[in-house]
Amino acid sequence: MKKEDVTKTELKKVAKELNEQLGLEPPILLGIKVEALKKKVIEAADLIDPEQDEFTDGVWDILEALECAIRPGSDEDDDESPEEADAEDSPEEADAEDSPEEADTEDSPEEADADAAVEEAMEDTLVEDFKGVKKLAELKTLAEEWECFANLDLDKYKGLSGPRELRADMLECMPDDVREQVEPKAAEKPAQGKKTTAGAVRPSSEQVKARNALIEKLIDAGKYTRADILEKVSAEYPDISKSSIQTVLTDSKNEKYNKFSRLAVEDANKIMSFKE
Repeated sequence: MKKEDVTKTELKKVAKELNEQLGLEPPILLGIKVEALKKKVIEAADLIDPEQDEFTDGVWDILEALECAIRPGSDEDDDESPEEADAEDSPEEADAEDSPEEADTEDSPEEADADAAVEEAMEDTLVEDFKGVKKLAELKTLAEEWECFANLDLDKYKGLSGPRELRADMLECMPDDVREQVEPKAAEKPAQGKKTTAGAVRPSSEQVKARNALIEKLIDAGKYTRADILEKVSAEYPDISKSSIQTVLTDSKNEKYNKFSRLAVEDANKIMSFKE
């Protein structure tokens, strides 16, 4: 494996183990963009004690590909060429390492709890950063760092109205619970006017997987528009924010962020299906 071949999925896997094994505080955030995530992983790797810290073989492979750590007892293999090292992995092994579906099935309850903690820290960081920036250049820099803003055309925000317009669009891209933390007044008020949804329970990993499975099923049917799918999934999972469903639908058409085994497309009638 070469440094430039390391994927976002692999970086997330390394970041999760680094967070767990090194007890990083604050933890490496998983929602930042690839280059930022790679930089954080390489920085954290300086803290690794090869004699004490235990990582899976797959993580050691990625750390070595990034040239930021060497697994214990590997001195004898220093003369091995990259070509020989790559040849040791069979196509089946490579596919298994890169398969998001298989990786998901390996998550234990403890790993799911750790992921939830990192996700919560990630949201807190986004809220804090967003509240702290006002200038257009600062907002654009923030938008470039976070995946949830990947679909914004940052070049169109200019002039005196740029910061206000970009800030409003960034808010629309955020998950509902994060947006409510940033600007509670902008959140939809319930009928009684006494409670907000800011204390809503975060969806479990099982709910998120079920949501994604339903989205995949509806796209695969090849007869529903984006709006149709959003409506059906929201009806089935009312506790999951519509913005997160929108994000999955948008990502399904992007090779970089797609969660499914195939890439989704929309025809002239806005019907979504998977690309053959």
